[in-house]
Order: sequence, then structure tokens, then C-alpha cells
Amino acid sequence: MDKLKQLESFVAVVARGSLTAAAKAEGVAPAIKPGFWQGR
Repeated sequence: MDKLKQLESFVAVVARGSLTAAAKAEGVAPAIKPGFWQGR
């Protein structure tokens, strides 16, 4: 990942308030499926 993309990603996280919201806006798949920690 180049420096510009890293900065854009950081700004997106700050602007949207969370890493999850920024990832959804960018169309990135979640790293861990929802409910994983609850044993589902």
C-alpha cells in the first residue's frame, strides 16, 4: 500500500468514526465475520 492510500484510509476512518464504517464505505470485506467472538 502506498503512502497516499494509507493517508486516504486514515482520513476515511477519522471522517466516518470507525474502521468498520470506513471499510464498508470502501467496499472492503470484514476480516472477521460478525458473531465470531460469541461462538456463533
